[in-house]
Amino acid sequence: TNNEQMAIAIMSFYGLVFLFVIWKKKIHLYLPVVLAITFLNIVAMLLSPGNFAREAAEVKNWNPAFPSYTLLDKVEVGFGATMHHFILNSSLLFLTLAILVAMGIFYKYKETGLRIMASIPVGVVLMLGFLGKFLLVLQALGEGAGLRTVFRVVKENTVAFRAFDPTDLSTIIPLLLVLLVLGTLLYSIHKLFEDPWKSWEIFMVLGVGLMTRLLMGFSPTIFASGVRTFYILYLCMIYVTAVIFQEVSTLHLNHRKK
Repeated sequence: TNNEQMAIAIMSFYGLVFLFVIWKKKIHLYLPVVLAITFLNIVAMLLSPGNFAREAAEVKNWNPAFPSYTLLDKVEVGFGATMHHFILNSSLLFLTLAILVAMGIFYKYKETGLRIMASIPVGVVLMLGFLGKFLLVLQALGEGAGLRTVFRVVKENTVAFRAFDPTDLSTIIPLLLVLLVLGTLLYSIHKLFEDPWKSWEIFMVLGVGLMTRLLMGFSPTIFASGVRTFYILYLCMIYVTAVIFQEVSTLHLNHRKK
């Protein structure tokens, strides 16, 4: 799985770079060669007899309904499971990124609307995850539970992922919250940088990382693979967090000089 993810990451990154250099009319032979090799590598992995045998065994063990999934279902599962991990279950890395973006907006702009928009991702993640777990802990302690029970409650009582159903309000609301968080966060990142190309660079890096996780929607073991399938996305988010931290530090120093 990790090899397939890396191949998708390389394909996505160099594909975007190739489109950019075509737009700039500065095509280099290196890029199409890398794209061709990576594409052939992906085709070889897809056609490997071992992968077919492994998938059949994993479908039987982990997700018997997987063969009935449509292309849209698989993309939805990959996207939903990823957003569930970062937003609905409160990832510390995602929260750190959201806080840094909000700080930068507060330093750079005085408009109330922009500040509220930048605060939405932080507020949603805190309320759905960390605050929710804190309240569960208080409830468990209030009922006289021991520490072992408290830890079990925190681990098990998280927002469970459920496939989107347009007729089920309980799946519509989480999707709307996820889209609200992503929309406000990406717009705030765009407003944070004076150079629009810098924000597009960040979007490209995040997009490449997200593609590696969307790929997991095409695997029947997406919920059994654990966090190891997040490592490329984690690296992309760490890079983005570092870039935004540098920008926020500059804004902080300028703010202190005023």
